[in-house]
Amino acid sequence: MLGAHMSVRGNRVVVTGMGLRSPLGHTPAALGEGLLAGRSGIRAMAGWEGLDGLRTRVGAPCDGIDNSSIPRKYSRTMGRVAVLAALSVRDAIADSGVPGGIIASPSCGVAFGSTVGSTVAQEDFLRPILNDNTLRGILASTYLQFMSHTCAANIAMMFGCKGPVIASCTACTSGSQGVGIAYEQVRFGRVPICLGGGAEELHMLHAGIFDIMRATSVGYAETPERTPRPFDRRRDGLVVGEGSGCLVLEEYEHARRRGATMQRSSAMVRAVTARTRPIPIRTASALPFTRRCGMPSWGQRISSTSTRTRPAPTWAMPRRPWPFTAFSAPRCR
Repeated sequence: MLGAHMSVRGNRVVVTGMGLRSPLGHTPAALGEGLLAGRSGIRAMAGWEGLDGLRTRVGAPCDGIDNSSIPRKYSRTMGRVAVLAALSVRDAIADSGVPGGIIASPSCGVAFGSTVGSTVAQEDFLRPILNDNTLRGILASTYLQFMSHTCAANIAMMFGCKGPVIASCTACTSGSQGVGIAYEQVRFGRVPICLGGGAEELHMLHAGIFDIMRATSVGYAETPERTPRPFDRRRDGLVVGEGSGCLVLEEYEHARRRGATMQRSSAMVRAVTARTRPIPIRTASALPFTRRCGMPSWGQRISSTSTRTRPAPTWAMPRRPWPFTAFSAPRCR
């Protein structure tokens, strides 16, 4: 069924608010300044050496996270990942200027993702079971901290959102899918406003998962600020971090009527959330540069997030060489 706010081609969607928590800062301005200054949020992680077999020693934590501003009735069901999410959502709502009465109504939905819930809470839940074979002493709220949909559920509860509440739990794409789902909720008229985003907390077991796959950075424990190194021949793996981000996505006419500042249009959201295919390097002028830098070319593709550089799939190979043009596979929109 088409939503009441929807035009034939779908609604125009704009971004009216942003909020985040990151290793480089907790505002968009702080994050941007850190990136432009070339600062790194990666550090050597104390205590990780205690896990036998863990090779990596670096991570990217968020400092200065304070949940004291979250009322106890909400914070008791939140692990660290949900706290990160709630703080970024609170800032995004304040940035958007949307009245609290609209947020706490059927007009506002939530689409938020995380790979898992709080691993620390899951440890607390399982410890008496595995060590003492008992359920005694386990709090009911502990499960609510590590359930896979903890971010979306806690956000809806804390801010009173009564629109659709959707949790995207799809590993590394959880946050981007959260934004994409929120965009679709607004575009197709289910709600005029949707809070979209994602969050992750840092834990040594998360690093351990990639460590088992031999995908983590292990050679920069003494100089953590020099890793990871995407597109670099000295890259030795990825680094696990934590953070959260939220976008307030709003139907254009709804935002215009209330005089909102529209920060980005739906074109930007589509560009961020579109599922893109690999783009092999096919520009003749780029080949000497990529070879000097040790980057893959011709029959290979570049990935800044995957565990390794892999050969391009057969569908990505053109039938004839294009010596002066860059070849890219079609994108899904």
